[in-house]
Amino acid sequence: MSAQNWQYLIDKYLANTISKEELDRLLHMADEQQDHAALTAVLKKQWEAAKEKTGESGVEWDAKFAAMMEESRQETSLVQTRQNSIKLFYRVAAAVVIGILCTGAYFFVSQKYKKDTEAVSVVSVKKDITAPTSSNAILTLANGKKIVLDSASNGSLAIQGNTNVVKLADGQIVYNGKATLEMQYNILTVPKGSKIATITLSDGTKVWLNVESSLKYPVAFNGSERKVEITGEAYFEVTHNVAMPFKVQKETTLVTVLGTHFNINSYADEPAIKVTLLEGAVTIKKGNAVGVLKPGQQAKIAGDIKTSGEIDADEVMAWINGKFQFGEAADIASVMKQISRWYDVEVEYKGSITGHIGGTISRTENVSQVLKMLEMTGGVTFKIDGRKVIVMPK
Repeated sequence: MSAQNWQYLIDKYLANTISKEELDRLLHMADEQQDHAALTAVLKKQWEAAKEKTGESGVEWDAKFAAMMEESRQETSLVQTRQNSIKLFYRVAAAVVIGILCTGAYFFVSQKYKKDTEAVSVVSVKKDITAPTSSNAILTLANGKKIVLDSASNGSLAIQGNTNVVKLADGQIVYNGKATLEMQYNILTVPKGSKIATITLSDGTKVWLNVESSLKYPVAFNGSERKVEITGEAYFEVTHNVAMPFKVQKETTLVTVLGTHFNINSYADEPAIKVTLLEGAVTIKKGNAVGVLKPGQQAKIAGDIKTSGEIDADEVMAWINGKFQFGEAADIASVMKQISRWYDVEVEYKGSITGHIGGTISRTENVSQVLKMLEMTGGVTFKIDGRKVIVMPK
């Protein structure tokens, strides 16, 4: 593809006048990496134009551009090895455009779809909302004592029976010890607006806990089973022990495994509990209904158990990998629930909101950049008002 064609499509993209067909064409060619050198040249030209508008020296700008392009190449290589569908264009062009926006040299508000006079592009927001940078997770011990993990020093947090509870340098919580006759339980809670928490249970099982979630578990396992209870979302890598099955309870739903990797999404505001199996095998029971999952399958548990093999594992695991990833079938309400939990914001809807939005972006970005990406992929626009995100139709 020639530089002139790249220039034409990117100019329309930046002006927010690009049609759906043109955007699909641009993304397809970028995904296939057609003439990467021509794309780089066009982005460099756009970067130079923005630099001239600021009147600043070019040395620092050139260094920033080179760094972003190198990061893009490294990310693209990494993405290919994971067989992910992240578009090269989003990684390269978004980095350059964001850099331009941050200088104040380039700014636009879309008038094409604007219906609400108060609706402005999220890039105009002066006070942004940053992604969580610390863990506000709370560990509740068997005696009722609460420990805020981010405030606690590394090392031993508590001795409970024969078990030592340790906080590692990376913030992970590890239980070292043996069971006693008396079962003691701890609860790990991760609130909204916190980084995710990671814990290694006394049997070696590792658990990642998403925001607005909790895990109740024995300080040390004994008896004929290893049973924990969750709310919200968690990913498990279970240590194999055929004599002592691992069980996860969510109200009347029970997931039983011997040793496997799986994700459970059980948020109360979602229409169904979702169990996604990455490795091994699990049995799911709710009342008289029983289901068995194989790797690559997902079960949705509401009134009954429905199993599907058509899942995107990368999308399910995106939160573990530090990303938001919304597929083409993601409805707006479901997407905004994730935004609300991660950034600890209230979501308000104005007007009739229908359809789907999608895309992939790092969870370390400010909320405005996430919303900007969603604006480009769906028929909605956003306004940030304090810690409230208002969703409106275009």
